[in-house]
Amino acid sequence: MEIFNLFDSLINWLNNRALILGLALAFAIGIGIFFYSIVLPILRPEQVAVEKLLKGASLSENEPISFSNTYLAQISKALAKRDSRKNMYEEYLDLLGYPGKYKDIGDLYTQAVFYGILWTILSAGFLVILNLSTPIPALLYLFVPVSGYLGYNGQFSKIKNMVDKRRMDMLVEFPSAMSAILINYNATNSLASAIINYVAYPPAKTGYLFYELKRITERYLSGTPLSETLLEAQRRTRDVPIVSTGFMQLHAAETQGTSVSTALRMTAQRAYDNLEVVLTTRTRRNQALALVPSIIAVISVMIQFLLPFVTGISLF
Repeated sequence: MEIFNLFDSLINWLNNRALILGLALAFAIGIGIFFYSIVLPILRPEQVAVEKLLKGASLSENEPISFSNTYLAQISKALAKRDSRKNMYEEYLDLLGYPGKYKDIGDLYTQAVFYGILWTILSAGFLVILNLSTPIPALLYLFVPVSGYLGYNGQFSKIKNMVDKRRMDMLVEFPSAMSAILINYNATNSLASAIINYVAYPPAKTGYLFYELKRITERYLSGTPLSETLLEAQRRTRDVPIVSTGFMQLHAAETQGTSVSTALRMTAQRAYDNLEVVLTTRTRRNQALALVPSIIAVISVMIQFLLPFVTGISLF
């Protein structure tokens, strides 16, 4: 009983006006810090640059004031040093070709901190406004740190989802790409020329597999042996086994002098077969998931129909 009384006292304390005013003040201070340290450097970069020079700080011409090098970046760097996931997400960004505003791993942590702070401030403001109209349970105050946590980790979940999408896109793109490269190889009798022609000539191509083939082309034209670029592509696509195996077979054919045409043909055929299996499996899974609402509805009807009989038997 003493525990329940203590909890009731805690609820009453949380709902008093003094705490509400404190939350409102903290919210206002948070908005001020947010605007001064994040929004102002974005909206008025020249003014911030002058302030840095007046304070004796160096400002490189190659380092413009932007979202990624504001005060927020200092917090991001500290978090990145302590995060065991840093290397994994750095590899993810490299595989994705550093999409959007992500120029390096620091930008990812900066975005994460930005949204963590933003959602914390917004959730605190929402609770303040809600409590002004009616008292709220103490447990709802957990909404503030939970919102900040979700805002922070949401950026990392976004990158994970993009990596998952990359895998599926590669499975879809790989068969047709290998078939097109095979046609180019039969015309040029050179694997390097076949890949270059596929990348360089229309129709215009996009996608994660094209990005890997473009990397192969750029590194080859810069002087890297084709076998080395294929081996690198094999390592970069190891999370997509059928693609990784295909690059390994092309590497073996290029280095060991076996038939490149046969390797391309077999790789394309296996890729088409694998894609068919994957699409069939996904279709069956989606069909099974589509039945779930119907099954739930049937069970609900059966419960409503049988409940009076079960109740009558138990009373009897």
